[in-house]
Amino acid sequence: MKLTPVIAVQLMSIIAGWLALPVTLSRLYPVIHHPGTTRRHVLLLASLAVIAALISLTAGVVLVDRYGWLSVGWRALVLLVVLAVARRAITRNASPNTALRANSTGVPGLHPAWASPRVPAQDHHPCFSRKSSRMTSLSRRCTRRGRVLLPAVACVGVAVLLGAAVITARLATFTAVGNDAADDQVYGPQASTSAADASGTGSCVPEPAHPRQLHEWAHQPVIAPMTLGAAQPARPRLRALTTAVTSSTCERADGAYAYVQLREWVIANTAATGTAVLQYEHWLTADGSGRSTSVTTRMPVDENRPTDETFPPDASLVNPTPLDDDPAIPAAHLDSTNAFALGPQSVLRALADISQWQAPRRNVRAAALAVLADTDGLRYHGAVTDRAGRTGAAISAASDNGGTRDLIIVDTRTGALLAHEQTAMRDPGALGITAPTVVTYTLYAAHAHTATVQQR
Repeated sequence: MKLTPVIAVQLMSIIAGWLALPVTLSRLYPVIHHPGTTRRHVLLLASLAVIAALISLTAGVVLVDRYGWLSVGWRALVLLVVLAVARRAITRNASPNTALRANSTGVPGLHPAWASPRVPAQDHHPCFSRKSSRMTSLSRRCTRRGRVLLPAVACVGVAVLLGAAVITARLATFTAVGNDAADDQVYGPQASTSAADASGTGSCVPEPAHPRQLHEWAHQPVIAPMTLGAAQPARPRLRALTTAVTSSTCERADGAYAYVQLREWVIANTAATGTAVLQYEHWLTADGSGRSTSVTTRMPVDENRPTDETFPPDASLVNPTPLDDDPAIPAAHLDSTNAFALGPQSVLRALADISQWQAPRRNVRAAALAVLADTDGLRYHGAVTDRAGRTGAAISAASDNGGTRDLIIVDTRTGALLAHEQTAMRDPGALGITAPTVVTYTLYAAHAHTATVQQR
């Protein structure tokens, strides 16, 4: 495993958290043997230790997707804080200063419950120091082992074992998704089998992100919606784009497989739990055969391992029929994907869905833009930059109640779809958001055509 500054800080938090436990235990030892400590205090301490373990584990589960290994140290620190509070509470009620009290005869001494009518109780109590003639919780005789220590040790031991189990699980998770060999290795076809070897155009397709990079993106906070310019009707701009679309320098005349590389940022559960990042590569032909690979940062890892599937003709779960360059045909195709009757948002979503598997050529891209130009309710916001640093035109559509907004970014030169952003403008009731938040962001890193499913 490569030691990066982030991993170093996380390891330091783990070490600091768990080294604090024996220190706290050593401080609790004389408190448990103190004469003012009753069995009720010990049970209280044991209960607090169990509660601390549960709180720390729960906090770790909440933070695990967002902060990864850092949550392990957080669990230990929460446990330390709760135990420290427990020690403070007990010592306040059973300190050496309050243990010496006046008994029923008015003579200073131990509490009447511990006093002996014949022999001074102080002479026989393990916490009484004859040399200083006072009670102390730090004398050697006071720190002898006793049966009362066992419950506290057992409870703290259970908490430590639970923490160790969590660490083991996290280590297994990290090994599964982030070992040295696979963490920096691109999943899918290797570079030696890329389309560049056959046609020299493979360099136009960016290298997919490796798992380590995906996990770093997933640990970043939820990104707010991009800043947009003043909204204006999109129809004039879309009509101008339709006539100005040119062919991409990366387009191949041959290549039976439409190749799409995309990444998705989605809210894991709520806005507070951060995002999950997914990466897909799709190969699809007109007969429905192809290949699909995926790498995800979703948890748990055992249920979300990288996948690589190939499928025969007519086995694809999506419509493999390529879009036509007749605007009427793409309109019907898009409408069947996401009914236009649901509003202008459905048109943008239909184009975004089809673009996850199709790689439209120049005439088809122009026809798709013509469909958008004929759609009422679309707004143009000027030039924006996607998460890959590419510049394009922002086209948006909002829901009737203003609760959600869909936005696509279109390359003004080629007409290619660069990104699709779905934003919750207000909390629908389960996301826990207080401001507009990106729910899903899809980045179309590449659209191309290849001769085989082993090429990019």
